[in-house]
Amino acid sequence: MALPDPINHYFGFPTSDARAVQLILVAGVLSILAQVLLGPLFERQGPRWSMAIATLILTLGLSASLLAVSLPSWTLFYMAMLSVAMAFSAIMILSISIAMKWCPDARGSVAGFCLVGFGVGKQLWASLYNHVTTSAGMDLKYTFVLLLLTLVPTMTVATLLVRTPPPDFSVAGYDMHCIPSVKAPSVDLVQDEYLRIGMTLVNYRAVTRRSNSFVEGTDRRYHEQVKAMSLPQCIFSTDFACLLVALTANCMVGLFYNNMTAVATLRCPLQDLYDLSDDAVKTLRLHGLIVDLLGRLVPALLSDVGIRVFYANPAAVRKLCLTGLVLLQCIAIPVAYLESDKLTHFAHVEWLLYALQFASNAGASLIVCLLTDMFGVYHVGTMYGLSSITWAIGQALLVVTTAKNVAALAFQVQLLWWLSLAGLFALLFVRTDSADRFYRGYRFTVCGKVVVQRPRKSWQPHRQGTWDLYTDVPDGIEVLRSSMPYLWPSLSLDDDEDDDDSL
Repeated sequence: MALPDPINHYFGFPTSDARAVQLILVAGVLSILAQVLLGPLFERQGPRWSMAIATLILTLGLSASLLAVSLPSWTLFYMAMLSVAMAFSAIMILSISIAMKWCPDARGSVAGFCLVGFGVGKQLWASLYNHVTTSAGMDLKYTFVLLLLTLVPTMTVATLLVRTPPPDFSVAGYDMHCIPSVKAPSVDLVQDEYLRIGMTLVNYRAVTRRSNSFVEGTDRRYHEQVKAMSLPQCIFSTDFACLLVALTANCMVGLFYNNMTAVATLRCPLQDLYDLSDDAVKTLRLHGLIVDLLGRLVPALLSDVGIRVFYANPAAVRKLCLTGLVLLQCIAIPVAYLESDKLTHFAHVEWLLYALQFASNAGASLIVCLLTDMFGVYHVGTMYGLSSITWAIGQALLVVTTAKNVAALAFQVQLLWWLSLAGLFALLFVRTDSADRFYRGYRFTVCGKVVVQRPRKSWQPHRQGTWDLYTDVPDGIEVLRSSMPYLWPSLSLDDDEDDDDSL
C-alpha cells in the first residue's frame, strides 16, 4: 500500500493516475472507522475470538489480493485491500489493549518497545517493497506471497496465545486497571492479629476499609473512577477534545517528515528543493531512523521512571511529557526558520526534521499510555482509534499545502508552528486530577486553586462514606463485619478529617 506507482503500472494506469492514491486514502479512513466501531465489540467478545476473526479476514484479503494481481482485476484488488486494512486496524487495537492490561505498572515501557518494533518493521517492509517491485510492478504478486507466508503463521500463533488477564491478576501490587490490589490489611488479619489477643488500641485509620474518595487516596480512587467510566463519557469529554487538538499538531510534524524524506520511495522531494545527492539522502534517512526509534522508546521509558520516582499520577506525568514534546516543536520551528533565512539553508532544515521526527514518534508512544491512564483499559482501543483521526486530518492539510518549492515549504512550516501553539494551549486544559475530572459538572484548577467551577444545575453536592459495624461474639462463631453507606450534603469538601474525628 506504500507504493502507488507500481500499482498503477501493474494495472495499466498512467503514472499520474489518482486511483492508487485514492485507494490508500480510503483504506486509511476505513481502518480508522473500524478501530472506533470494533473496540467495544472486541471487549465484549474477548481477544482470542476477535483475533481469530481478524486473522481470518486478513488471510482472505491477502489471498484475494494475490488473485487480483494475478488476473489482474482492479475491482477485486480494491475490495481486498479494504478488507486487509480493516483486519490490520483490528489487530492493532487488540494488541494495544491487551498489552496495556498485562502491564499496568510499566505501560510506558511496553508501549515504547512495541512501537520500536513497529518502526523497525515498517522500515524493513518499506525496503523490501522497493526491492521486490520493479519500475513496471511486474513482481508485485511476490509481495503478497511473502505477506501470506509471514503474517498468517505469525497471527495464527498470536491467536492461540493471546488472552486477557484473569480476575485475580496482579503485578507489582496492581491489577490490570492500575488499582492497588492491597490497600490495607485484610479483615481476617485484623481479627486474628489484633482483636482476638485483647489489643484495644487498634489503629483504626490504618486497617479500616474506606469508601470515601477523599480518604482512600488519589491514586486508588482515580483509577477506580477511570474504570467506571462509560464510553460516551470518554468520547464526549472536554479532555479528549483538547487532546485531539494537541495530537493533530504532534502527528502532523511526523507526517511532514515522512513527506519530505519520502522513505517509501526512491526519489526524495528534498533532492529537488535543495539539490541533494543520493548519498546525502541516504544519510538523512539513516539518521532519521535512529531518531525515530529513540523517540518511540526514550520518553515513554522516562515517563515510567518519573511515575515510580515521584509517586505521581501516571496521567499527569504522561501529559507533562507530551507537553514537553509539543513545546519542543514550538521552539524548534521558529529557531530553524529564522536561522536558515526562511529555510533556504538545508543544514538547519535537517536538524529541524530530526527534532520534529523525535517529537512526533515520542508522542505516538506516549498517547497510548495517556489514553489508557485517562480512559481505562476497556476503552483504550476505541479511544486510540478516534485519536487516529488526527493523522487523517494532518495528512489532508499537508496535501492541500504541498511544498513544491522553498517558499511553499516555508508556508508549511509556519502552519506547523501555529498548530503546535494551538496544541500547546489545548494541553493546558487537559485535566488529570481526580477532583477535576470527575466533578459533577466542570471544574478546572491550577496549582490546587480552583479557576473554573460550574456544577450541574440539578446536582446538589453530597459526601459519601461508610460506617463499619462490628460485634463481639463467642469463639467458634464467624465474625460478621458489614458496612453501611451514608450520604450528607456539604458546602465544603475540605473538612473531611474533622468529620471523621467527630464520629
